[in-house]
Amino acid sequence: DIEKLKAHENFRYAPDSLVAAITPLADDARRGAYEIVIQADRDAPVRTLRARRIVLACGTIGSTKLVLEALKLYDQEIRLLSNPVAAFALVLPRQLGAAIAVRNFAMSQLTYTVADINGSGVDHDYAFGNIFTADGILASEFIRLTPLSYPCSRRLIKFLQPALLVSNCFFHGEHSDHYLRLKRDGTIVIRGGYKPELANGMARTKKRLARAFARYGAY
Repeated sequence: DIEKLKAHENFRYAPDSLVAAITPLADDARRGAYEIVIQADRDAPVRTLRARRIVLACGTIGSTKLVLEALKLYDQEIRLLSNPVAAFALVLPRQLGAAIAVRNFAMSQLTYTVADINGSGVDHDYAFGNIFTADGILASEFIRLTPLSYPCSRRLIKFLQPALLVSNCFFHGEHSDHYLRLKRDGTIVIRGGYKPELANGMARTKKRLARAFARYGAY
């Protein structure tokens, strides 16, 4: 909480500050320290700070860009990990047409893990996901995805929504095949893709989840 941090004498809050660059200092007196260049926008005056330790939390791409610039690693492809993700819905037939709950818990209520999705036995060969009840999601989010007229879609979703569960499914970042390259003019180039084994892993995960959920009456 920012307000609580402001109560400490050794804390300074600088809103509307954009970190433009981080430069390692090479002089003997400040060796091991960094200079941070801060600018609110392109037309604002430049300010600098110095620190021996910096915590970078500018997002995956923003933090990577600052580090590559500081190390002067231009035009070199760097591995960029991300988690491939899928989404699916389940139907509980016994709940079809039931009344939509007036009070509900919109957060995930169940988490699952699927181990060894490719049969490789390696540590990162798994998937995990979270299951949500659909009555915590606006009906309009489902209606806009149906290929029917609005009145028909509304009646259909009203009938289906009490029986729906929705889930995400995340796969390990090692299954991604993305690379980031910083050009000397500051442009970031990202080449994206997935490892060949991901498709097989997703197919095997789908079959195993379908069998597991069917045992509990969800299809």
